[in-house]
Amino acid sequence: SSDCTDAHLAFAHALRARILEVDRQVKELAAVREQLVDLAAESDVGCSDAFCLCRTRPNEPVPLRWGKR
Repeated sequence: SSDCTDAHLAFAHALRARILEVDRQVKELAAVREQLVDLAAESDVGCSDAFCLCRTRPNEPVPLRWGKR
């Protein structure tokens, strides 16, 4: 019975560790999503940044925006 209890405790510990890892990944993805939303909003408006790729590399193809052709 002790072996069974130990196995259950080990499993519960592993599950909690995995939950913490998933929580960390969710936070990272939320931060990335926020950055992407900001970039999309800036792209919709245009830019005034002298270092933007549209100004520093004007001959490179510009990727198509979602839903625009």
